[in-house]
Amino acid sequence: INDRVLAGLLAFLTHARARFGDVHVCDDGPLLDVDSSGRGFIELRVHETKVTNRPNRRRKLLPLVALAIGVTGKPWAAEWLKLRKEVGLCAKGGPLVPAISASGVFTKGRLRSSEGIIVLCETLQRMQIVLPEEHRLGTHSCKATLLSWMAKAEAPLAIRKMLGGHSSSTDETALLYS
Repeated sequence: INDRVLAGLLAFLTHARARFGDVHVCDDGPLLDVDSSGRGFIELRVHETKVTNRPNRRRKLLPLVALAIGVTGKPWAAEWLKLRKEVGLCAKGGPLVPAISASGVFTKGRLRSSEGIIVLCETLQRMQIVLPEEHRLGTHSCKATLLSWMAKAEAPLAIRKMLGGHSSSTDETALLYS
């Protein structure tokens, strides 16, 4: 069940275009807003992010929003929330998914980015997803994936900047994800 909870975390980070560090301190657990077919959104409100060390960004709300039905067409979000509940995860005031002890139990501490990349690679291996060697993965890969796909699909730059949370007056960061 832990593998599925961790896979759900990776799905959330990818679909919400978020970094591992973005979900270390959550206001509350993820909220699901879906219709009877499972279509809708999953949202998480966070304040502590990579950019909160800047005075003008400190403690600003960052809502992370993802489609509840992902790129596979399956309703992943509802199942993930059910699994989180089964293992006793709530996230209020803490990490979305905490670290896991050597005995396989979720702890109170946060899952660090350095541990997250190990989780990402091990999860992909268990799912028998093999990537070419030139595809270097990092925990930032979750944020970059959909932004890169959007660039390849020629989505307007302004939309890619907004969805990537890039507020700079230049287009440099959004172009980097291309």
